Amino acid sequence: MSEVFDIRDQFEHYTHVGIAVRDMDRYVKRMTEAFGYKVANYGQTPDSPDKRYNGEYEDFAFKLAFIYRGDQMLELLEPIRGRNVISEYLEKCGEGLHHFNYNVHHYDEVVAHLKEQGYNMIMEGTSFRHPGHRWCYFDTMDDFGYDIELFELYEGEE
Repeated sequence: MSEVFDIRDQFEHYTHVGIAVRDMDRYVKRMTEAFGYKVANYGQTPDSPDKRYNGEYEDFAFKLAFIYRGDQMLELLEPIRGRNVISEYLEKCGEGLHHFNYNVHHYDEVVAHLKEQGYNMIMEGTSFRHPGHRWCYFDTMDDFGYDIELFELYEGEE
C-alpha cells in the first residue's frame, strides 16, 4: 500500500510546457532568431510495444526538441507518424501550446485521481530519455485549453 499523499503536492510546479509544431526545423530556427533560444537536445519517441492512443496500441512517433531557459523548459513536438494527440491538436488548433507537464512521484495514484475527476487518458508510453519511466496525457482541453502530461518519477528523484 502506498503512503498517503496530498494530490496538491503533485501539481505544485509544472516541469515544462509542450508546444505542438508542424515543422521542427522552421520553428527552432525562428525561436533562435527571435529570442536567442538554443535547443539543448533533440530526440524521437522510441519504438516500443507499450505506446497507447485512446487505449489501443498505436505506432506513433514524434520529433522532440528541448529548450532550457533558466529553470524553465519548452518541449517542441512534431508528429512523424501514427494517430496521436499532437497530430489531433495541430488539425484542430494549429501550432501552439499543447500541454503542461508535471513530474509526479505517485504516478498510479495521480492517474487514478485524474480519472476520478472525469478526465480521459488519451495517450501513454515510456520515456526515451529515462528508460522505464512512464508518461501519459490526459484530455483536459475543454476545461483548461491545454492537456496535462504526467511523467513518472521514482523514489528519490526530483
